[in-house]
Amino acid sequence: MIKVNSKIAATNRYNDKTYDRLAIRIKKGLREKYKQAAKTHGLSLAKLVTTAIDEFLENHKDKISK
Repeated sequence: MIKVNSKIAATNRYNDKTYDRLAIRIKKGLREKYKQAAKTHGLSLAKLVTTAIDEFLENHKDKISK
């Protein structure tokens, strides 16, 4: 049990140092729809969301200040 807990703790420390967290709320049922769309294209749900945001920023870069 200690090995499992220490591995989880180490993973959590790594994730905290490496990644930012972004939480959004969506209407019930949309998560599964988005998850299926991601799966269809061989992406994780997180990758689908970040790709969509990146594409939006690229398409609107003239209107978005840095």
